[in-house]
Amino acid sequence: NAGRPMVDEAEVKIFADEGAMVSALEGGVIDIALSFPPREYERLKNSVGFLQGQAGANFYYLGLSVKVPPFDNKSVRQAMAHAMDRETMVQNVLFGVGAPIMSPFPEFSPAYFPEHNEMYPYDLDKAKALLAEAGQGEFSFTIPAPSGFPEFGKFAEILQADLAKLGVTVTIEPMDSAQWYPILIDGTYEATFSFAGGTQLYPTRISLSGNFPGTGNVAWPDGKAPQAYAEGLAEADATFDPEKQKAALKKMADSFMEEAWNLPLSFRTTLFAFSPAITGLDGGVYDQLRLDQVKKG
Repeated sequence: NAGRPMVDEAEVKIFADEGAMVSALEGGVIDIALSFPPREYERLKNSVGFLQGQAGANFYYLGLSVKVPPFDNKSVRQAMAHAMDRETMVQNVLFGVGAPIMSPFPEFSPAYFPEHNEMYPYDLDKAKALLAEAGQGEFSFTIPAPSGFPEFGKFAEILQADLAKLGVTVTIEPMDSAQWYPILIDGTYEATFSFAGGTQLYPTRISLSGNFPGTGNVAWPDGKAPQAYAEGLAEADATFDPEKQKAALKKMADSFMEEAWNLPLSFRTTLFAFSPAITGLDGGVYDQLRLDQVKKG
């Protein structure tokens, strides 16, 4: 690769506030911005360049702890899946940069099965019926809202309004990201919005996030995820035979959808924004910036 990279150096600036990052790009203080807020896309799409990251690299979801009632009841978890207005969340919070999903696996994944994306349409009547089936009356729970991910709190506000119609009270607890991370990692939440990824590479990489593995799963008592889910993960990783892998992935994905402890919402699309002076910008499969062909001028 003679002649690459084409720039001599790159200086990285860290912004604690995304508004300051946007202003820095508009003002010419920086040339490229990583994880640009989707709400600014429409306003700036004609004045700065945009590059979307790897498709399906990450996805937003609502995680429910099976260790605490009433989420230890599968029907209650499925009711929550029907109570999520994914379309409104994508349009009002992600500003259309994304699409509603119910399965965490993109369409090009061997673990994608179309029927899974039809399982939990937004339907408050169905949610109410499932709660009644579970014998679950009015209840309340708390969702943390970390400052570093403002979209989580906005997702929670939409869910809060819908669940109130079912007699369910949601308390949204703002906190610093430093407070939230241990809650997510240790599984001490009742419910939390978050995001995970890796499924664009191979489906079983989903198990690298703490509330997704087959064993040592922080969302389940004793760390034991559903047996069919755990077996499907292990069987898919134990063979190179495509047909056996497909069968194992179907077993895993069916169990994941049926048990409904992590409820996918939308793929989390990384936006790279850059000044008109920048050409040759590219991104990698992990959503990392690739600067080897970048020119400025």
